[in-house]
Amino acid sequence: MTACLIAERVLEESDKTLTAIRLVDRITAEVPGDMIGVSPLVIPFSGAFLLMLKHRGATAGKHDVAVRIKRPSGEVTQVSHASVAIQAGEGRGANLVTRFTVGLTERGIYWFEAVVDDKLVVATPLEVVMQPGSPAGARPA
Repeated sequence: MTACLIAERVLEESDKTLTAIRLVDRITAEVPGDMIGVSPLVIPFSGAFLLMLKHRGATAGKHDVAVRIKRPSGEVTQVSHASVAIQAGEGRGANLVTRFTVGLTERGIYWFEAVVDDKLVVATPLEVVMQPGSPAGARPA
């Protein structure tokens, strides 16, 4: 099993138990009507990407993990890179929490992708909706 999600934050307790706070899959940004579709409009968004790697028969040892964002335009940006250790044994695996801040510049679907040993293993979407309103910023929907 491989799972990934985007949250406002992820807590890790002393016993390594994880708690994801405020899961996010859509952001609605209220912007002045005359600014929608105008560049450069940048909406800052901070969050945490949680990747849980639990593969049956996974190869134990060190694995390279990259987290990247694919924007609606197709542009890809790497936001983190780490080496994780997967322990041997049934049901064993690894968890990776990546905190990030990204400037959302387009409406549409942003794909947060996890690449393990140069292979895309899972992705989760974040939809950005821009609607006319006050310039107060973005809020999770």
